[in-house]
Amino acid sequence: MSYDLNKDKILKLNDKILFLIDTSAFCRLEELALKTGLHLLLLMKTSPNVHFLLSNEVFVELMNGPRVLHPKFILDHIINVEGSMSYDLKENRFLIEEDGQIKYIVLNKISAQDYNQVLLCQNHPELTLVSNDRKLLKSASLILKERAIGINTFMDRMIELEPKTKEYQTLKEEALKLFKLKKVT
Repeated sequence: MSYDLNKDKILKLNDKILFLIDTSAFCRLEELALKTGLHLLLLMKTSPNVHFLLSNEVFVELMNGPRVLHPKFILDHIINVEGSMSYDLKENRFLIEEDGQIKYIVLNKISAQDYNQVLLCQNHPELTLVSNDRKLLKSASLILKERAIGINTFMDRMIELEPKTKEYQTLKEEALKLFKLKKVT
């Protein structure tokens, strides 16, 4: 059921590049917004080329703290998780297809919420996962390859996709100072 609802939502956005924003990335973007007065996700909303999504689990987690963005703004950007893992467990096994066979690989143990985000991106190849969690990115990149990115790469992509929007470059420069981002993330 969730898969079909998500697929329908993603199909409606088929002409856009889709980013699934993790809690850690969202919080970093909010820190940056507080410092600069510019919110990258608000800028994205005006873009004809890109769209961001959050899993319903990330949305719930974000609502437990103070937010710069009003929850109403975020409601249009929610998709449902498709996993059913127990939340008191950590998982480290992922199914992959290799040489026409389904196999599993063992990676870092990550939370159920993080696992569900990787699963969303695995089920919907249109999605690119954006996170600030190194452990999650390490595992996700083995499954999703170049579709698991950090904040620095995310900002670089936004600058590439929207070169006329100078605010993305400003945000990138401020993020480099504020978070001491490394060039490799």
